[in-house]
Amino acid sequence: HVCHGAEFRQEFEEPIVRSRQPDAEAEVRVIGEERAAQLNRKTGWFILRRTQQAIDQYLPSKHEAVVFCAITPLQVMLYKAAVQFWDNKNAANGLAHLGVITALKKICNHPTLLSRATSDCQPD
Repeated sequence: HVCHGAEFRQEFEEPIVRSRQPDAEAEVRVIGEERAAQLNRKTGWFILRRTQQAIDQYLPSKHEAVVFCAITPLQVMLYKAAVQFWDNKNAANGLAHLGVITALKKICNHPTLLSRATSDCQPD
């Protein structure tokens, strides 16, 4: 039997997430652990898990560089518009903060990321 979408969330995701909450009751934790074990048994034969120690043996050391640069006038305009939109919508509808934060991050990284994400959206 294969789970899809809502069925998977109901069967596995929700019980596992609930069981990992700090205030979860013992019964909820047991159910979550059972579902996690069941999911591991079902997926273990095709999911390859490597430890950090094994990865470190074969990959070169990681070097990170943090680069700061000024945003473009287009990014400033889009950022301000997104914040204003959020202020207006939030006052009326309680718009989700996470969606706005994601949009602002995309604007800062590159405006085309925002346009790709919204190209499928229908206007209000």
